[in-house]
Amino acid sequence: MSETLFPHKTIQYEETHPVTDDGIDIVESLEEIRTARKALDSALFHCSDPVELERLLEDEARFSYGESMFDFYNRMIRAVLFHHRGKKELAALEVRKAERLAAELEQMVDVVQSAGSHGSAANGFEAAQLDHAFEFLSKKYGELSTRE
Repeated sequence: MSETLFPHKTIQYEETHPVTDDGIDIVESLEEIRTARKALDSALFHCSDPVELERLLEDEARFSYGESMFDFYNRMIRAVLFHHRGKKELAALEVRKAERLAAELEQMVDVVQSAGSHGSAANGFEAAQLDHAFEFLSKKYGELSTRE
């Protein structure tokens, strides 16, 4: 298994700022997602207009899909990093979290089928395209030994 799931110079796990090809890194993205979640939750809480609420609920469904997908990627990246560092307990912890997210993503069908390039995926887990890495890590560290 490769040491990184996303071997792109522009995508690093921890915040880095190389001279060329700098992009938003995973931990930076996680912070932005948390900030956006707070704003969406606040908008939903304070909304009193029925039309606006309907639109916000559509946004909520799509945002939840993206949020779960990114959290799944984060947990998988961390599991791979811990696996390669020989930190089995931490890898197992991340895999258990990834397994719960994978189950959640498997239930996300409608929102996936309107999601651009992944529109033909059966569900969110399939759209993540990490089934081989997930299977390897789940067999080695996880609570669930098989995926249905």
